[in-house]
Amino acid sequence: MELLGINTNDTYASTSWGLEKIGMNQVWAGQLAYGDSVKVAVLDSGIDLGVTPYGIHPDLENNLWDDGNGVHGYNVLGALGFLGENINIPQDDVGHGTHVAGIVGASTNNSIGVAGVAGGWGSVTPGCTLMPVRISKFLPSARPSGFILRRVCNAFRV
Repeated sequence: MELLGINTNDTYASTSWGLEKIGMNQVWAGQLAYGDSVKVAVLDSGIDLGVTPYGIHPDLENNLWDDGNGVHGYNVLGALGFLGENINIPQDDVGHGTHVAGIVGASTNNSIGVAGVAGGWGSVTPGCTLMPVRISKFLPSARPSGFILRRVCNAFRV
């Protein structure tokens, strides 16, 4: 399918009308939205990490941060002692954080899902690195507090 003058084979790229609104064709053509050295923390309900038998979300797995020990992010709720929450597993169980992460860093031109703003171009160029941070069990409706931001910065040693 052609999106904004660029051929992409992503299944649902045609539904990503926002990419046209922000001029992604010029960004992608100039190769200005690539590089795994760019880290993006997604503070939301987590990201689909495949805690269920399905595995990590296929459109995000190539761009998912890893600490070298198989930990893919940080769960503030686990750090605060919420029952059933693991500090090392920011699993999204409502889908909102996964959706937001896809807008930012879904792999582009990989025949799967959507085209992300900074997801890289297929196997040719790397995308940004997504660092999921679970700050809510529900759809986040407020900005994270200073306390939560300090916990996140400490977790990632920012």
